[in-house]
Amino acid sequence: MIQKLSSYWRHGTIYCSLELTTQMGQERVYGITAKNKKDSFDDIVFFEENAIEKTATHISKNQHCFLTISTDNVLIEQVRYFEKEEDIISQAFPNLSNDFYTEILKQGEIAFVAISRKEYVNTKIKALEKQGLSIVGFTLGFTSLPNVLLFTENKIITTTNQEVTISKRLITSFNSFENSTNRYSIEGVSVSSNHLLSIAALPSYFKKESSGNDAEKENVALKNRHKKRIFFQKGLYLGIGSIVAIWIINLFLYNSYKNQIRDIRSASSISATQKETYQETLKEVNQKERLVQNIIQVRGSKSIFYINRITTSLPESIRLAILEYQPVDKAIRLAKEIIYLENTILISGTSYSDTGFNQWISKLEAFQWLQRITVTNYSQQSNSKIDFELKIVVKDDTAK
Repeated sequence: MIQKLSSYWRHGTIYCSLELTTQMGQERVYGITAKNKKDSFDDIVFFEENAIEKTATHISKNQHCFLTISTDNVLIEQVRYFEKEEDIISQAFPNLSNDFYTEILKQGEIAFVAISRKEYVNTKIKALEKQGLSIVGFTLGFTSLPNVLLFTENKIITTTNQEVTISKRLITSFNSFENSTNRYSIEGVSVSSNHLLSIAALPSYFKKESSGNDAEKENVALKNRHKKRIFFQKGLYLGIGSIVAIWIINLFLYNSYKNQIRDIRSASSISATQKETYQETLKEVNQKERLVQNIIQVRGSKSIFYINRITTSLPESIRLAILEYQPVDKAIRLAKEIIYLENTILISGTSYSDTGFNQWISKLEAFQWLQRITVTNYSQQSNSKIDFELKIVVKDDTAK
């Protein structure tokens, strides 16, 4: 899993393979792009160009590519297989200087040695990198061809400029050959001979270099350079993206907190207003309550005295409905003074005997604490039922 993530970080999903070759004395580029899906390549796109300077027109900017060089500047010799690579190279190219990259393809009891000048290879790599491409490695000649031999039964295979003989899925010989129009089926994909080495080099992305000869060391350096470039590019984008994401999150949080603070302040302002209104109302209620308490405290004992005297004097033929001592004269209104009838008793009820009512009035008038009694309403509802209302004014200095 970690290896897949690492590969995706370095290469993404689009892979590219280029072959720089020579045909009819002219330099040409054949290439493919493919999408890596679950360790297999799909959605393969083929392209070609007659100049290396035009290669980038077919590929996305900053695309990584693996390069195959099979131009006239690459020499290939077939030798017998030796145990040591130094012996193989010295047999193919005696007294070879350190100015050449070398690559060995071992095939059974024989080996093929491909060489090219370092200056030439590095120049071509720089020419591609100048176009914005990232070269992650290179191979010489047809040394990558064994990658596709498992997928074909052909005995003779042609590339852009070589004809290769196959026996038991091993290369046995090769000859120069140009203008081939052969096609091959590689895992169900029809591939022309001109793109055969490009598709054969795709698995070289995953080849582990041993850092042995100069070509392998250069491939390691190219891969490391690509890693650094990717780390810088993606790291920069990731860093900027992270900063932007953090800024956006902070902006959302700031706005959220700002709205919350505004709501809290608004609620606090409303609460302060409500508290002020409540305190004013409470002040008024307390004032009125004290007024009522004062009235009750001043007249409390007298009210009980008056009520007891009135109720004990009441005949059986009378039923009281209301008995109020110092009743409120007007309805209580906000911010208005409470006005009550001082030293006044209001009585209303029903009498079932005219004689009994008159006798009761006489008893009340006999009380010395009573100053004045007035019948404010006297209405006969039937022969035996009379509704009445009385207003009694008591004396201020009455003790009993």
